[in-house]
Amino acid sequence: MIVLWIASAHASPSPALIEAASSEWRSERSDTEMQAVIDAAIAKAALDFPRLVRGLVKSKLSKPTRFCRELKIEASETEWDTSCVGDERSFVRNWANEPQPFTSDDGKQVQTLLEHDATSVRLHFKADTGGRRTSYVFSEDTMTATFSVEADQLPNPLTWSFVYRRVQLP
Repeated sequence: MIVLWIASAHASPSPALIEAASSEWRSERSDTEMQAVIDAAIAKAALDFPRLVRGLVKSKLSKPTRFCRELKIEASETEWDTSCVGDERSFVRNWANEPQPFTSDDGKQVQTLLEHDATSVRLHFKADTGGRRTSYVFSEDTMTATFSVEADQLPNPLTWSFVYRRVQLP
């Protein structure tokens, strides 16, 4: 039984998931509309705090809430690679379903966990006081990306979603 667990912990995704995920993806929303979605999620999360500190809370919550209007995902049998189109940085990691270290943009060491099933990929970045989760759910020509920021000080996670469409490359 343990041998099966070890094999499944390192299982590659199905060819169907690799094909469904590997593409460039574009949101139909403008940058302004995407920022408005995030701003609304931040404002909702700030309501859990006393009125006097909401401005500070909003400022702190705006830091981990980047968005990409266009995403590039390259999945293979061995790796998951995602990046914002036009940004040279990318996140690459193997499919092993076990925590692995990663250095964040601000130089902090965090743990990452990558999970997948037949139609989705879930990433979890975890630090000492919180983390960020990203879930990619694939269907025929769309992908729904749901982002969630968790922190010890947040009563409820800060969550927002965007729908992306597959870019038809020439």
